[in-house]
Amino acid sequence: METRSQELKKMEELFRTMIKDATSRKSNPFRRLTKLEFPRFNGEELKGWLYRCEQFFEIDGTPEDSKVKIAAIHLEGRALQWHQVFMKARLTRSRPTWEEYVMALNTRFGSELYDDPTSELKKLRQTGTIQRVSGQI
Repeated sequence: METRSQELKKMEELFRTMIKDATSRKSNPFRRLTKLEFPRFNGEELKGWLYRCEQFFEIDGTPEDSKVKIAAIHLEGRALQWHQVFMKARLTRSRPTWEEYVMALNTRFGSELYDDPTSELKKLRQTGTIQRVSGQI
């Protein structure tokens, strides 16, 4: 039979453990209010997916060394196939950082992250008179 002193010590230890667990990661009120779901990626709409990933990581307080792992388990289709080949090719190197991974994703699935949507407009040049052009319309 446990004495009151032993019970009190167990309760104190449990309380310390709970405090340590609560403060070991960033305390975040969003965790209590919503269930966060990590976005899935199949190789389309990279820019939007990366934005949602960054939002998830910020709210969740995800450590840097876990970001690639978390993202990888939410890949589907051709994105998952690419990931498997990409990681296999890196066997002799360490796991990529999130920044390296994002750059590799961008190389494979689109350069829209760095495109300037007005660049094509800026390249336009007038080659004739307004009267001649309006006659063609």
